Amino acid sequence: MLYSSGYRIGCAGCLVLAGMGAATGSWAEEVMGKVVSIQEGDLLGIRIGEGTRTCRIFGVDCPETGQDYFEEAVKQMRAWVEDKSVTLEKVAVDSLGMDVVRVKLEDGVDLGRLSLDEGLAWWDYGNAPKEAEYRKAMARAMAAKKGLWTAETVLSPSDYRKSHNLPPVVYTTEPEEAKSESAPVPEKVTIKAKGDPKPAAPKLAMPADADYMGLIMKHQPRIATNAAGEAIGLTATDIMAIPGAAQLGLQNGDVVSSVNGIAIRSEAQVMGLVGQLQGADRLELSVIRGGQPTTVVIPLR
Repeated sequence: MLYSSGYRIGCAGCLVLAGMGAATGSWAEEVMGKVVSIQEGDLLGIRIGEGTRTCRIFGVDCPETGQDYFEEAVKQMRAWVEDKSVTLEKVAVDSLGMDVVRVKLEDGVDLGRLSLDEGLAWWDYGNAPKEAEYRKAMARAMAAKKGLWTAETVLSPSDYRKSHNLPPVVYTTEPEEAKSESAPVPEKVTIKAKGDPKPAAPKLAMPADADYMGLIMKHQPRIATNAAGEAIGLTATDIMAIPGAAQLGLQNGDVVSSVNGIAIRSEAQVMGLVGQLQGADRLELSVIRGGQPTTVVIPLR
C-alpha cells in the first residue's frame, strides 16, 4: 500500500509528497530516456516520456557538494551523457525518494562502472555489496591514482554526509518478499473499551489518474517560515482544493510541522519520508493552524 500511503502523505504534506508518490511508480525493466541535467556526479535529471525524474546511478557514490573533485565529476558526467539518450533499469527507490537506476550508454557501456573506472566515484558498498565488478573497478582506479584517487587522503561521500549532518542515502535491491520471509507475523489483538466508539477516521482511495505534476504546479508546495526566517513546516496554496485534503481534515493556511514526530524543515527532507514511513499504519500530523498547534491523524490501512 506504499503508493496509496504516498498519496495520503501527499495530501497531508500539501503536495510535495504527492510528487514522491509519482516517484515511487515503476516502469518496465528497461526504458529509454534522455539526460537533461547533471545535478551531481551520480544524480541525473532524465526525461522519460513526457516527465522528468531525478535518478541516482546505482552502485556508485560521487563526491558531495563541497568535497574535492565534485566539480570534476559533474563536468565529466556532462561530457558523457548530457543531452544524450540512455537505457535505464530501475532497481530501487532510495531513502530520499529518488529512483535508483542502472544506466547504459548508447554503446552499451555501464555508466556506473565507467565512473568507477575513471576515478569519479566510490563503489557504494553499503547499498550494492554484491557488485564485485564495481569493487574491482574502484580498486584499479585507486592503484592507478586516477581521478579523485590522486589525493593522498580521500573522505568517502558517506562519511562526509555523516560529518556534515546530511541525510544518509540508503536503498536495497532485495525484493520485499525476501526481506519479510523470516519476519514474524504479529497476532491481531482486538481491544474493547467502554463507552461509545469513536467514529473511524476517514480513509482516502488513491485516484488511478492522479496528475501529481499538475497538482504540484497548481498548489505550489513550499516551506513556510516564521518572522525570524526559520523553517517551521510545509504548506501550499489552496490546500482544500487538493483532492482528499478537506476529507482528511486539512484546511487552507495549514502548516504541517511534523509527520509521525519527524520535523519538516526542507523540501529535500520531505522527499525522504516515503522510505522512513514505510510500514506505518497511520500518519500523525502536527499542524500549525491560525498560529495554534493541532493534530490531524490519517489512517493508511
